[in-house]
Amino acid sequence: MSNPSLQQLRRALSEAGFEVYRTRGHEIHLAERPRENQIMDAGVIVTVGTPFIVTFTVRAQKSDFPGEDKTSLLHRARILADRCLSRGYAENDARERMLLDPGDHATVLDVWYEVTFAKSVEHLADTLDEAKFALALEKTAHKVDELGYLPRQYAELFSWPGPKKCAVWGDCFGHFGRFCHPISPGSRVGWWH
Repeated sequence: MSNPSLQQLRRALSEAGFEVYRTRGHEIHLAERPRENQIMDAGVIVTVGTPFIVTFTVRAQKSDFPGEDKTSLLHRARILADRCLSRGYAENDARERMLLDPGDHATVLDVWYEVTFAKSVEHLADTLDEAKFALALEKTAHKVDELGYLPRQYAELFSWPGPKKCAVWGDCFGHFGRFCHPISPGSRVGWWH
């Protein structure tokens, strides 16, 4: 069977439960809702072709790490994708993106250091699996203190009094805002609660 057209892939993604953010050329940008206020982001892209290509972007924001240089911030972003390398993802772009004040384009509000990873996938079913995997990844490096807690201004966003369903451990009784479930011993990469 040949690979589906853009419209067939879009339909397959929708039927599999994905929300399409937008379509550009041969790319389908998948929607993520990273915040409770339902603001959408599109950090995962599925490209139609032979093979399919699943792409995602991770970032570190200068405002979260004001004393660090470009190299360090790109490294922080790359750390988020460490576990993807063993799945066949490869880095294909690293860039600095300035976020300008919409009312005054001379004012830089923040600078994002973004790294894009991509994987070629032969079959539609595997493409859907990889898209699901990529959507589940944490895509923004967050500043934590030496104990693994988010700064106070972020902690209140994650406060919740009871256990949380966790993809790794089931019920998790860790504090929201606490870094837990490291990928490897001593690692600062893992899931946020």
